[in-house]
Amino acid sequence: MRFRVIISVLIAAASVFILSTVAAPPGPDVAGRQSEGQATVQIVLPDTVVTQQLQLTEAPLEAEIADLDEKTDDVSFSYTDYDFGRFITGINGIEADPSSQFWELSVNGTPSGTGISDLQLQTGDTVTFRLVGF
Repeated sequence: MRFRVIISVLIAAASVFILSTVAAPPGPDVAGRQSEGQATVQIVLPDTVVTQQLQLTEAPLEAEIADLDEKTDDVSFSYTDYDFGRFITGINGIEADPSSQFWELSVNGTPSGTGISDLQLQTGDTVTFRLVGF
């Protein structure tokens, strides 16, 4: 009797799992992001905060930022390219002093563990750039 109860519970759990994965709505694509949508970019400057909507693509944030830089007069970026990727050195003419400052990149309020060359955004994310000291 006990064996039948255990088997019945296992079959029920497996059925629920299979139905939930088959009937689930489409999620992020292979790259881990929604294939369509927007994210918000905030740039915290000394006297203002610039906010722009960013149309997401399959490319990393680096390409999306370059596209934003090209399409708007409100934002301009300067970079240094390294073997590990592109590093933002200035925004809107405000250059970070490499001996004591950097442009911090955070996603949804949390400092990013990766740079713009590797970061993949999801629909609804808010990316913030802020000049910080160290």
